[in-house]
Amino acid sequence: MPQLWKIVGGADKGGILVRDGESISSKQITERLSTGALVEEAELRGQRLSYRRMTGAGPARGWISILASGKNLAVRVSEPSVDSSFAAPLAPAAAHELPPHITCALASGVPRKLRPSTEVAAGLRPPTKRLGPLMPTENRKEFFQRAARRLRGDIFGLLFPATPEEFVTEEFGARWLTDAFHRAGTLPADNRVVRITWWRRFEGGGSGPKTLFTVEYEKPDETLDTRLFMKQPYTIEENKTQRFIEEGQCRFGDVHGGEITFYQWISPHVPFSVPKYYFGDQNRESTESCLINAAMDWPETGSTASAYDLLPPCAKCEDWRLPDSHEYYFALMRRLGMLAGLEKAGHLGPDVRGLPWTPYQHFDAKREPGLALHLKQFVEEVSPQIWAERVRSKKFWTQFEGAMDLVAKCSNDIGKYQYDNPLYVGFGHANGNTDNAYFFRDQDGRMDCGLLDWGQTGFMPYADEFQNSFASSLGEMLAEYDDRLIQAFADAYHEAGGPNLDVEELILRWRLSFASGLQAMLPMVIPFLSEKHPQGRSFWKGIRAYNDDAIISNFTLNFGVSMLYNRVVLWSLRGETYLASIEAWSREH
Repeated sequence: MPQLWKIVGGADKGGILVRDGESISSKQITERLSTGALVEEAELRGQRLSYRRMTGAGPARGWISILASGKNLAVRVSEPSVDSSFAAPLAPAAAHELPPHITCALASGVPRKLRPSTEVAAGLRPPTKRLGPLMPTENRKEFFQRAARRLRGDIFGLLFPATPEEFVTEEFGARWLTDAFHRAGTLPADNRVVRITWWRRFEGGGSGPKTLFTVEYEKPDETLDTRLFMKQPYTIEENKTQRFIEEGQCRFGDVHGGEITFYQWISPHVPFSVPKYYFGDQNRESTESCLINAAMDWPETGSTASAYDLLPPCAKCEDWRLPDSHEYYFALMRRLGMLAGLEKAGHLGPDVRGLPWTPYQHFDAKREPGLALHLKQFVEEVSPQIWAERVRSKKFWTQFEGAMDLVAKCSNDIGKYQYDNPLYVGFGHANGNTDNAYFFRDQDGRMDCGLLDWGQTGFMPYADEFQNSFASSLGEMLAEYDDRLIQAFADAYHEAGGPNLDVEELILRWRLSFASGLQAMLPMVIPFLSEKHPQGRSFWKGIRAYNDDAIISNFTLNFGVSMLYNRVVLWSLRGETYLASIEAWSREH
């Protein structure tokens, strides 16, 4: 029987250091291995132990020191058979292996697209290759030389169509789909795609063109979707700037590669609905990419929904269209909490820690005080008509300016604090907004959801995950439900087997993250103060509200204005409470 070890060191630091290699100069993994954890010995070289985590929190695999400065950090468990549940490594999770209280108990007749991914993707096996790390660069010339090449995918070795229009040509089309699905293992070898029967290009979000299309299979099969969805990055010719920002600078993380990795390696272990995967690959050098999933069968706006009927989709930063939007966020937070808890408990497969996720980390950056003055000028001089009286009041600005200057002063300490305790850092969806989910009600009328757009998946502070997920939310809604939403995350996390979190600490970390994010957004209004800018002073004279047609028709403008507006609204309603938490924290740090 494999030798087990118990972690006994690091009690005062939240656990012991883990590195990704045997050498003590190897890269240190952000999260620590928790004190009290049980690990299985994979290899022992002197005082260095390669392990597989069995219980507790921290990296699933890595290298640790068993002794430091004469003190034991890990000790052998002399009778490993005492608890049989620790006697073998965790196998890749299947639906029946998950704790019974976190499996999705669905009524019969639930559409397959809403059923747990553990069921829908049960036969999917990870590919024999995985994507390498991101290759970010600030060198535009070097990047565009790479991006101009047509190269084969790193995983399956296929060339990709560059655009939706090229996708439906004879060079690609049904023959290419058949080959792609066979290589991905999502289409039986004795079946093929006969034809693409319909297709439509559309723009959604900012990462590239999307394609909806329908196919006909030679052998119809109820487990094979005929309505599919494809994502690609913009070509250089279509949107040179966006291609460089997303795929060159990687400003938003591993947008395409991260999502491909999630579907190939993690989706078979997720006990709630995500779109079924059919094909995904990328060339890291040229940054060409292609991902194909099952498409959602969205209803028409205003249609009547019964249990397990999809509700109409919500566009980015258009939560004001949703009735009772808090219900949507409780569904989201339950799913995000479940995902985080499953990873901590070791139920997302054996490979999750070793995959090339977006490398989230804190970067020191100087924040300037006084930035609230720009927002004050924007509110009072440029756009007073869109703001409530409480935001225009002297009382609000006296408090707000001081609060933002305090946050600027503490910003680096806040960033470091979010990463200082591995218990509050974990696997998450960094873009879990209402527009990246599909919602439905169960047989009891409770809101539920599946999640889309996994491109920014990775290991991050939970508080930062909350901030990103609340990016589209209404300030009034969040002011009423903020603490309860975080409690919902924690409840789902604990039910999924995650080690105990202090909910009050989690709420504090959210408040710090929110305030830091709000302070960082303040400079965005500077162009609006100009007489010459397209969205300068003259533009705002005709604006009636933050969600005016002239704003929501511009994706980038709508995204920024909506987030800033609703964050300021939240602060106007909850700022005193948030500031009290921040001031108390700052006195101790």
